[in-house]
Amino acid sequence: MAGGYVAGARDLAVLQLLSRGCSFVMNAFIARSLGPEWYGVSQVQLQLLSSTVLFLSREPLRRAAQRTFSSSPAAFQHCVTLMSLAAPICVLLSVGLLAVGVYVQGDAQELGEAAEQTLDRRDYLVGAALLFLAAAVESLGEPGWLFAQTHLESLRHRVVAESLSVLARSVATVALLVALPHQESFGRVTLLGFAQLLGACVFVSVLYARLQSAAKRREGGVDVKKLWPRKAQDGRWIGDEQMALAKSFTLHTVQKYVLTEGEKLVLVNLSPLRDQGVFALVSNLGSLVARIVLQPIEEMVFAYFSGAKENDKNVTVVVLASLVRGAILFGAVFAAFGGPYSELLLRIVYGQRWEDTAAAETLSLYCVYILFLSVNGISEAFVHATSDGDGIRRLNLSMLPMSVVYIIAAAAGIRSLGVVGLLLASVLSMLLRILYSVSVVLHRYPTILGRQGTQFLPKLMSAASVVLASFICWTTRPTECVSPDRDGLSAVISVHGPHVALGCATLGMTLALWWYLEHDIITHVRDVRKKKE
Repeated sequence: MAGGYVAGARDLAVLQLLSRGCSFVMNAFIARSLGPEWYGVSQVQLQLLSSTVLFLSREPLRRAAQRTFSSSPAAFQHCVTLMSLAAPICVLLSVGLLAVGVYVQGDAQELGEAAEQTLDRRDYLVGAALLFLAAAVESLGEPGWLFAQTHLESLRHRVVAESLSVLARSVATVALLVALPHQESFGRVTLLGFAQLLGACVFVSVLYARLQSAAKRREGGVDVKKLWPRKAQDGRWIGDEQMALAKSFTLHTVQKYVLTEGEKLVLVNLSPLRDQGVFALVSNLGSLVARIVLQPIEEMVFAYFSGAKENDKNVTVVVLASLVRGAILFGAVFAAFGGPYSELLLRIVYGQRWEDTAAAETLSLYCVYILFLSVNGISEAFVHATSDGDGIRRLNLSMLPMSVVYIIAAAAGIRSLGVVGLLLASVLSMLLRILYSVSVVLHRYPTILGRQGTQFLPKLMSAASVVLASFICWTTRPTECVSPDRDGLSAVISVHGPHVALGCATLGMTLALWWYLEHDIITHVRDVRKKKE
């Protein structure tokens, strides 16, 4: 059984890498080819429309079904029928939001003389309708998703279906935008909608086909007919327990939606498309670090402390201190080295279209934000893993005022500083969450305020080394950033090559010093990983 869980986790990791890789290539193509305004349309407005109907329609149903799922025929059928409600709920939300989607497309005057060529109301309406249709089609796969999620031997079928869906959507997006760049019949939003619809169809068809095929071979899987909504043996469509839980999770889902999509809601209503594109570009780059590196670490930390012995508080504090210190050092690498090389990275990957935007400054600040993100990931994983029911409820309640503060700060920041102000609001929100986790830890372990408190911070030489390295990289940065699209690759190498080499050398020396001074972090990370496996 343990080997099965490890294999399933490995499949999920491969899926995550594949999804991120395909999405990165697709997003880079859109950013280079279409520019900031269109990137804002595709990555902020269209994604917000799609994620809104999908998240609100299926999240409470998923939570309720997974909590009450069992092998008994009645409970199984109740959960299947409950998950089947995702599709009609998605359709109802889509109809209601279609008019809103047209409204939030942005003021065309903000795009200047090229407004009619970049965004037109008919194209936006058709594209939004296709996105909502894709969401409804994807919702049809919820019963199959539930079965695969609750049966370890079928988990790989969901992994394959989602991987092929992401691949199909990415390839279709690039192919359609290249093959039909200036068609009067199909605008760019419409083409993006077709690609999304293709991805949804691939996911549903592959998932059910694999489940059916596995059932015939008796290798797990299920007869697809058993995943149709119908009355259970007790004569009811949905059990009272499932319905009650779904209702109770609805409010929590709305709160979680505001927290996860709050920045996009603020962007759509208060920022021009150009600023939306800049923030989407930077956050997509940063999410590569957050999802590929930080998320697996947070899962390991949660698994480790969930099984930690309550009476062994000294060991818990020592391990937590090492992990927090490691998170600080990890984030410090991005904070120190990200800024001096942000503009060069953007020029190489995304081209000249982004030269006259605030993308470089915003990416530099996002590198600092990663420091707060990494520390919060460890601290919140610990709090979630060691809290009882009352502690989790207090944590959820604390998120409400934090979200209000964030929305207010984000709105004020955008009005005064643009996308940089929005990112500063995100830093403030993350800092508040860290402080709450710190207060929980201090309440449980008061001795941290003494000598043990210093274990949570890097050694003085470690901190001084990264500050010095950052200073060297900033002060030796070339006065003018050369673009490979405009000046050629040879010019980039001659102008920026020595600076990049210097950055690699200082980074290597910094890491070598940390290996010597902070080696206990590696030991504790290995312990955490072994316990999770």
